[in-house]
Amino acid sequence: MSPPHRSIATCSPASEDVAILELQALGIGAKPLAPGILLCEGKESATRISEAAMGAAVIFVRHLFPVQFEIGMLDSLANLVSATPTDLLAPRSTIAAQVRTFGSTGAFSRQEVTDAFEEHLRSHGAKIQRKNPAQVLSIVLAGGIAYGGICDTSLALSSWPGGEIRLRKDADQICRAESKLIEACQVFGVDLVSGQRALDLGAAPGGWSRVLALHGLSVVAVDPAELAEACSRINLIHHQRITAQEFLVRNRDELFSIIVNDMRMDADQSAALMCDMSGMLDSGGLAIITLKLEPQAPKAMLRKIADAREILEQRYHVLAIRQLFHNRNEVTVLAEHRTIPAN
Repeated sequence: MSPPHRSIATCSPASEDVAILELQALGIGAKPLAPGILLCEGKESATRISEAAMGAAVIFVRHLFPVQFEIGMLDSLANLVSATPTDLLAPRSTIAAQVRTFGSTGAFSRQEVTDAFEEHLRSHGAKIQRKNPAQVLSIVLAGGIAYGGICDTSLALSSWPGGEIRLRKDADQICRAESKLIEACQVFGVDLVSGQRALDLGAAPGGWSRVLALHGLSVVAVDPAELAEACSRINLIHHQRITAQEFLVRNRDELFSIIVNDMRMDADQSAALMCDMSGMLDSGGLAIITLKLEPQAPKAMLRKIADAREILEQRYHVLAIRQLFHNRNEVTVLAEHRTIPAN
């Protein structure tokens, strides 16, 4: 009988119980090592978890790596780094060493550990590239034990340590919500194309409209409330001070390449609204939606998401659902408009 596969999954600390429930549905047991850090064990490999996440079957795991070595924290960094499975290094590829620490790391700092692993990788011919590497050596130091493994960035679900995408502070930022849209585009691989038209539902105070306009899109921002003054200075943002439902009635024949929705609305209602709006999307047009989730039991939360997804699938292909680093009590959906054949 083959030994069980082990991996480390990262999620929001507030979403641990939901992530554990999702993993259990795949036949994978998980226990917390530290806040938001889960040690997974079961017959399914990290690759299977990654595939499930890409297919929206696992929503709350944002980073992952296979545990290929596990060693107690030693006084010698040389003993620690020597456990690295360098035979898994891809020839002529790039790699980053990403070390995360929880609690005491003994005689050395996180940076010292990172430097030691990078030097060890270089000595085996690896090219270190910290931004967007092809492979990642992930190390988690927790409870006096180092857990590590090498995998392709695509399997890890993110090129950022723990999936924690740290965006540079923009002095002109209107609101924190801008980071959610920027992260969604990075994680889902959405290319915002200059010259296209975008519809921003529930746009106030205007953060998402600003992000879209900065990429050269012409944005119709729909919200009865005022937008931030900065939006009035951006020629590509056109504010309609009406509700989304009123906009639909008045402008049903307009077409957009992308519709975004970050409205504070029940998840089912938000999904239904997006179905109403689907006729305003070009063929193959995209929708980015945040589904708001009230605090509730894990099973009820997953049921709520499944119900909203079922509604969306009446008019869209749901491409991805993830709780991103900048999400709070919500998940982000990427969907593609699908044309309903005429009877």
